[in-house]
Amino acid sequence: MALIPQRRSQHRHDDLTVFEKSFFNSSFVIITHWNGNTFSHSVFHDTLTARSEHRGVIVHMTGTPSTREIVETFTAARGRNDADAISALLAENVEWHPPYAVRPRPFVGRDRVAKALTGSTTGAILDVDSIKREILETVVDGDTGVVRQLMTATLHSGGEYRNEYCWVYHCADGQIVRLFEYGDSLATARAGFVPLRSGE
Repeated sequence: MALIPQRRSQHRHDDLTVFEKSFFNSSFVIITHWNGNTFSHSVFHDTLTARSEHRGVIVHMTGTPSTREIVETFTAARGRNDADAISALLAENVEWHPPYAVRPRPFVGRDRVAKALTGSTTGAILDVDSIKREILETVVDGDTGVVRQLMTATLHSGGEYRNEYCWVYHCADGQIVRLFEYGDSLATARAGFVPLRSGE
């Protein structure tokens, strides 16, 4: 099957020029690197792996991963607390909306959201290395994915944190553009993330 170039773009990343080529063949991605002296080539059969390996450098990729692929790859990256892989799947202006009782304003921007998701919002309360997430259910409809999961962790103050969450992901162009988080805000408050009111 002949390869017909679809798009070509050039980017700078860590002193490396990345020439991206997309072809009318959704089975693989070819990335050509030019370091000023020689060319090297990387071939990926999984567009999400290609994006993660190059830390979000890839903009024009062969085909577009499905919402389920995006969501499942993202939740797996969160399970590893892999900041690079998480960042690669977030749109530049992504918005994360936590439960209103915990934070009334969203986190905005890839770097800020990735940092918050990988420990900056939980590290003061939880032992990040002890966090475990069990996926209970994943539902996908069009560009929206919903994941119900159980999270457990060890509190710095002692004891166990246990909360069931529901995450809603809105995707576009192979990345996550909005995240909505729902959980037991009372359990969150009792853990110390937000102040408890009298009687709670």
